[in-house]
Amino acid sequence: SLLSTTNRTGPPHRHLCTKNHRKRMAAISKSERYDRQLRMWGAAGQEALESAHVCLIGSQAVGTELLKNLVLPGIGAFTILDDAKVSAADSGTNFFIHTADVGKNRAEVTSRYLSELNPNVAADYDQRSPSSVVSEDAACFLQFSIVIVANHALSLSELLALDRVLFPAGIPLVIARANGFIGLLQLVNPQHFVIEAKPDFPVFQLRISEPWPELEAIANSLQPETMTSQQFSHVPYILLLLRCLKLWRSETDGTAERVPTTKEEKARFQALLAEFNLFGRGGGGVADAEDCAGGENRPQDGNSAEVLGDTAGSAARIMLYENLEAATKNAYRAWAEPSLPYQFDGLRESVHAEFPRAIEQYRKRDCKRTRDALVFWTIARALAEFVTEQGSGVHLPLPGNIPDMTADTQSYLALQKLYHTKAEEDSAWVYARVQEHLAAADIDAATVVTEEVVKRHCRNAYFLDVLRTPSLSDEHSSEVTPSEELLDSIKNE
Repeated sequence: SLLSTTNRTGPPHRHLCTKNHRKRMAAISKSERYDRQLRMWGAAGQEALESAHVCLIGSQAVGTELLKNLVLPGIGAFTILDDAKVSAADSGTNFFIHTADVGKNRAEVTSRYLSELNPNVAADYDQRSPSSVVSEDAACFLQFSIVIVANHALSLSELLALDRVLFPAGIPLVIARANGFIGLLQLVNPQHFVIEAKPDFPVFQLRISEPWPELEAIANSLQPETMTSQQFSHVPYILLLLRCLKLWRSETDGTAERVPTTKEEKARFQALLAEFNLFGRGGGGVADAEDCAGGENRPQDGNSAEVLGDTAGSAARIMLYENLEAATKNAYRAWAEPSLPYQFDGLRESVHAEFPRAIEQYRKRDCKRTRDALVFWTIARALAEFVTEQGSGVHLPLPGNIPDMTADTQSYLALQKLYHTKAEEDSAWVYARVQEHLAAADIDAATVVTEEVVKRHCRNAYFLDVLRTPSLSDEHSSEVTPSEELLDSIKNE
């Protein structure tokens, strides 16, 4: 078995960390050690790393460098499979081998030195021939999260044999090769679930054109004509857009769902928004302008007209309407038609076949890989039903985030809470539907998925996707032909 040994460690390499350094590393908390990467891929990404067991076949320089970049961020465990002995050439190309190691088993040497980089990672090795393991004990690879084959450690026929074991089980196979400055990295994976895409720019679903009742009620309760300058200047621009859209609709046919579509209609909407500059005069608005101008510039005789005419008063009025400027820049949100992300249509079409298959695979083998697939496709099915039953055919669950904007703290937090509450309600609906589907399949939902996992999927619903590759056998099969879509695109070039 590839797990016949556990954590073989030897004396520290003189170019790697010392015993004292390893003790200090062990004393550092996980959050401190992985602080940078936790900010980048979050707690869920770190959990996926820490639960991973990586198998490396071939411990030459390419393989050990790949494994090093997984050990440092903290995978759970790795196993190196290699029967080769360390040669003098290895000591010149592999940072994890020294001339004193020549003649020793390469898997043992590299696993020992790699384990010193991160004491929290379990290290193991197997000295058997990779070819013999693939031909005689290929089922042992089913215990790993991912298998990496480095630099011709296996022949093509052996790779195809390994692929026939891994691909049906959903275990990713990575083939890595390097020859001088030329490299190859190939991923063979039937399904890779994208949940947290980490887009470069945040995407906000504000629902201005189709607000839910609670959001619409807050916007309708605004009375900007009675507000002071200071009060009006702190109204979140989301509410200004909602208010302006209601005014625009009242001027047209009054249809609640209608939005500006033509150039003239959008121009009229912008004109109505510009008229908001007249608000903020009620309830002593002129006096507020004086207050904002500052005590040094306030006339002692109470002549407010003098304040409105001086430079300080003008500056104050400009400052008061930064929220209106933000509303003008975001006016397009009032007429942007809601739509589903392009990749969601593919998910919705796939779920009818993938959900029963995920249940079948889970019943055959209960492991993290089959549980992840079951959770993803069950949530995908519930999301598709949410769109139909709750989202008017165009809305996924609300993410619940809102952008920064000019507003007083109380108004901003109240608006943020409103969006968050709606997001919680949406995810609760999806979670209830997930539980129903699993119960119908006679699966205890509590052992498979938590409400927090469903919330994470709902927060990222607009980026959920599945990446697929063909099997290695299919790629090398002469029976595989280009798809009709590809042929059509070539013809049209």
